[in-house]
Order: sequence, then structure tokens, then C-alpha cells
Amino acid sequence: MKHTSYLLILFLLVVVSPVRGQTPVSASDYAKRGLERSMKNDLDGAIADYTKAIELNPLDAEAYTHRGNARQTRGDFDGAIADYTKAIELDPRHEEAYHNRGNVRQARGDVDGAIADYTEAIEVDPPHADAYNNRGLARQAKRDFDGAMADYTRAIENNPRDSDAYNNRGAARQLKEDFDGAMADYTKAIEVEPRYALAYNNRGNVSQAKGDFDGAILDSTKAIEVDPRYADAYNDRGYARWSKGDSDGAIVDYTKAIELDPRHADAYNNRGIARQAKGDFDGAMADYTKAIEVDPHHALAYNSRGAARQLKGDSDGAMADYTKAIEHNPSLPEAYDNRAYAREQKGDLQGAISDYKRAIEVRPGYSRGYNGLAWLLATNPKPAVRNGKSAVAYARKAAELTKWQDAEVLDTLAAAYAEAGNFAEAIKWVTKALTFPDFARSEGEGARIRLKLYTGRKPYREKQ
Repeated sequence: MKHTSYLLILFLLVVVSPVRGQTPVSASDYAKRGLERSMKNDLDGAIADYTKAIELNPLDAEAYTHRGNARQTRGDFDGAIADYTKAIELDPRHEEAYHNRGNVRQARGDVDGAIADYTEAIEVDPPHADAYNNRGLARQAKRDFDGAMADYTRAIENNPRDSDAYNNRGAARQLKEDFDGAMADYTKAIEVEPRYALAYNNRGNVSQAKGDFDGAILDSTKAIEVDPRYADAYNDRGYARWSKGDSDGAIVDYTKAIELDPRHADAYNNRGIARQAKGDFDGAMADYTKAIEVDPHHALAYNSRGAARQLKGDSDGAMADYTKAIEHNPSLPEAYDNRAYAREQKGDLQGAISDYKRAIEVRPGYSRGYNGLAWLLATNPKPAVRNGKSAVAYARKAAELTKWQDAEVLDTLAAAYAEAGNFAEAIKWVTKALTFPDFARSEGEGARIRLKLYTGRKPYREKQ
């Protein structure tokens, strides 16, 4: 449900110089006027001038490079690559052409080609901070976080005032869950550039991940002060407010994000979750559906809509949405977990077990997957399904992952021990679960019934 924004900046190298002439005559005259037109965003005029310069001097690598720059800005990536490639043929040490061709390849998704070009640019000009930074972004796209961080670090060494490199290194560290390192890098980026809205918002996301919701709200608010039209900052502040239990404040922020960016699928999904928490299922369903309309590949929105449908009793619709979520993101454990529960409710126990196990496979630290599987194996009314020993193992893993502080998990562990015949441990853990006030308030009646069963040396069984 969370949208985190990271900097993805590709620097376009353009050498510009003012010109004074009115009527071009030579190749250099046309090239100079082309630069002037580029500065005025007259890209068609600039391309025409660079083309004339090339006609007059077919060996001018700079003219090809500059025409490539104009074509890149115009979105003509094929033409840009052709021009940069020609410039490199004419001048194999043309660092700008390598670098900018790497930018185009990166934009087109050719990450390996981009890395090769940035590497060539660095070999030609080793102090080139931007090439290191952009190669870092390409490596990060391939999930080579260590390689990315090494490149960002080299960019910083070459230019200690490179706020983008600090921000990008912070993003890589955040993806590696090095939250302290990420926080330090975002803070440094802000020191270098005090009005760096993205760095404020990214630092807020780290605070969110660390459970410091007030810090997250503070940084997202600062990002909004710097850039009042920053939709992602409103979305992220909304998430922090929702995490603090302020559903109304969250909905206000998500709505503002949508006003600024009507195609902000994450904001629709998040607003749906906040509305669902307030019992507005129709509003939630409308938001989830809008998120999917805006982004048909939005796995989280399918998962959220599936959960809403399941709560409304539409098991088939829920199953369809969970399956769609998995199709679009096979590594989303929540979708497997939710589909497992839906299958369990429909009596497809083997399908449920398979989905719980898949949730654990795609994210080994996903405690809910272990907990759901343990509960099924411990409490299902069918003897052929139950397995006390395995239930205890899965429940203990869930407890370890939650540091023995999740009452629902401890309740599951108690049921698992009861199924395994160890009623002393069952009594111990359900009693511990009941010491958590929220659990005692919401689940206390059922837990006390189970405690009575365990005291009588009887395991708990779900109803058929």
C-alpha cells in the first residue's frame, strides 16, 4: 500500500555557448544557432540546424551529439541513439556521446547497454561524477545495490556537493534496509541542498519504516512546503497519518495527492484502505477499482479489493482479485496469504496450504504466512490435515519473527502446542496472549474458551 519515491535523475550533458550571428554560412554557424535554438526549446529548429551543419561537415562529431541531445529531449530515442553512435564512430573518445547514449538506453529499459555506455564514459573521463551516479541508478535497477552504492560513493568523492548522489545512495541503502545509513545520506543531501523536496520525503519514508510516524509526517510536510504540488509527499504523509490511526487526516492527504495527480494509483489504493478502515466499503471498492483502471498492473490494488470483497462475503470475487494480484506481482506474499485464507474458507485446504507455503517462499520473513499455516495445521477439524509438530514449528517461527510480541501469533502457538499434546505450553502462551490489552479486548472471549479447553487437556478445533 505504500508508495516510496526515489530519485531517478539522468543528467543530459549539453555544452552551450551564446551566439551572435544572424545568417549561418558555415557548419559551425549552423551548429551555434542550433545550440541557441535548443536553449530556447525550439527543438525542430535546432535539429534542422544541426542537420545542415552535418551536411556541410559530415565529420563533425559534436553536431551529431547535439542533434542526438535535441532528439532525446523530443522523445525520438531511436534517432538520438543513431546520432550518438555516429558521434562515437567519428570520435571513439567522445565521453558526452557515450554518457547520453547511456541515458537513452536507460530510459528504454536497456539497462545492460546503459551500464556499458556509462562505463565507457568513465574510462574516457574518470572524474565524471554524473556517469558514476547514472551507472549507479542502472545497477540499482538490476538490484545490484552494492555496485550501485559503490558508484554513488565514487560520484560523491568526485563531487562532495553532489546532493543527488547522496540521495540515490540513501535510496540504495534503504532498499537494503540499512535505515540508519539511508537517514544519514538523505540528511547530507538536505545539508547540501536545503530545498531538496525529494530528499525530505525520502527521509520521511525511512522514519516511517522505523516506526517514527511523527518524524515521517514532519519530513513529508517539509517536502510539501518546498514543493506544494508534490503529490507523492501528500500520499506518503497520508500513509504516516493512517499508521498513527488518523484515518480522516490520511483521507484528506490522499485526496490532495489525487487532485494534484489524477492518475496516482497508489493514492487511490491507499485512500481505499483508509475508507475501508472507517467502514466505507463502497467508497473503498470505488477507490481500488479506480487504482486498477489507472494502472491495470497494480497488484496491491487487486489485493486490497480482494480483501474488501472477502469481507463482504464475495469469496469468488476475492479469489479472482488475489489471483490477479499474484499474476502482476508473483512476489507479493500478502496476496498468497489472503488467497490461502479464502481457499481455506471454501474448503480447498491443500490449495490453502500451498498458498501459505508460497507466501513464505517469496518472503521468508513474512510472519503472517507462518502464522496462517500453523493455525490451519493446528485447528482444522479434519484429522488428515492436522499436524501438531509442524504447526508448532511454523508458529514458533512466526513468534520469533514478531519478537514474541504479537498476541495473535502467541494464540496460534498455544493452539499448536495443544494439538501436539503439550497443554502446559498451550496454557502458558494463550495466557501470555491475553496480557495484551488490544487482543484481550477484541479476541479475549474466544481465547478464554480455548484456555478452558487446554486446562481440560483438550485441543481447539475450528467449526466445520
